[in-house]
Amino acid sequence: MPKVHVYIDGDNFTIGCRDIYYSKPDYKALVRLIARECKATLGTVRYYDSTSSNPATQPRQQSFWEELKGKHIEVCLGRTESNYDGTFRQKECDVMLACDMLYDALTKQCDVLALVSGDTDFGHAIELVHKAGAQVWWIYLPSQSHLHRLLQLIPDEHRILVDDKRFRTIRQQQTYR
Repeated sequence: MPKVHVYIDGDNFTIGCRDIYYSKPDYKALVRLIARECKATLGTVRYYDSTSSNPATQPRQQSFWEELKGKHIEVCLGRTESNYDGTFRQKECDVMLACDMLYDALTKQCDVLALVSGDTDFGHAIELVHKAGAQVWWIYLPSQSHLHRLLQLIPDEHRILVDDKRFRTIRQQQTYR
């Protein structure tokens, strides 16, 4: 049976779930769903994020990361940088994710790579993973289905849309409303 590694663009997917479904996903349930849909055994799961710029949020964030680690999900941290207008943005997270995908494909760590993100910046990495001979699956939210670049690179049978029905199976009990 093939092995799947899962790469979660944490900020992108978590905020998307909160905005659409008013809840966080249970990431352990999500990766089990992915493995089942891909008909593969579960390999490494990585969650990419960076520390919040708000010190009041950081303890909750740390607790969440510890919870993920307890579910055998690796947490890969980039950094947070301020913008000229006083807002903040993540740095290095997408590059780390893309590099990890490429490394795993080139070194044959897995047969299938599952990208949980709606970010088109991963297009070139997906092309190179395909050239290395690995399959790429795309897990995305309804608000992210307009991403034509990823639609061109990943065939229908390798896409998992986390719609209302699927989200109910992976939702955490706590809500944001």
